[in-house]
Amino acid sequence: MTKAFSDRVLLALDRRDIPPHVRRSVISAVLGPDAKNNTPPHLAWDNMRAPLQAHILSLRGNKYRVHAKLADLHKTYYARLLKANADILSESHNVPLPRDLSHWQAWIPEDERAEFVRAFQDAYAIAGRVRGNSFVPFAPLSLRQETKERIKRLRKGIAAAREVIPMNKTGRTKLLINALTLLACRQAEMAVDKYEKALAAGELHPYEAPAKVNWQHYCTAETRARVRNYYANGHITSEGLDSFWEDAGDKDEGEDA
Repeated sequence: MTKAFSDRVLLALDRRDIPPHVRRSVISAVLGPDAKNNTPPHLAWDNMRAPLQAHILSLRGNKYRVHAKLADLHKTYYARLLKANADILSESHNVPLPRDLSHWQAWIPEDERAEFVRAFQDAYAIAGRVRGNSFVPFAPLSLRQETKERIKRLRKGIAAAREVIPMNKTGRTKLLINALTLLACRQAEMAVDKYEKALAAGELHPYEAPAKVNWQHYCTAETRARVRNYYANGHITSEGLDSFWEDAGDKDEGEDA
């Protein structure tokens, strides 16, 4: 795909009547997932600001459904988002989007974000609302759905890893590799469970503590190092693995001890 063709596609999409999410979909479908690196500066800014605009519109549409005791807090939060939107517009003069400001939440200082989160939690506690019905600032529906999808992909990755058996290995080596795989999967599964529960309880925020991309990152550093060591040089030690296998109750009767 030539640069001239890419430029023509980007130029055709450079119209104010084309919503940012449509631009992103077309660019990804036609130019590929890496085309974002070639996105013109003003499109990058528009793409970053689109979720903020949607969040502001959502708040504006739901203002009559806000609990009376939280009305003032919602107004303060809404006003802060409008200021962030204005700040973004004032900076987006066809210059590259700074990497550390590529999400709209980053335009509000971390201490302010934390203060809003605490304020909403305290207000809901006073109002007697349950966590499931509580509004979470800086976490619009799109972000919460993206987090759920990422957790779902993590679980699929863990499940797929459990199905992988090294067919070219036999006996004790095969047992050790499978035990190491099970250990890594179990560590990741427990960590993902803990992360998901913390999100549901409001102990973690989906923007401040985003879900990791790869399930292996939820394993301990030691386990990841052992896996990398095996695939790098084929060497694997039995330390801690025999007992894990026996505790799991999955050791095959016919395998060599």
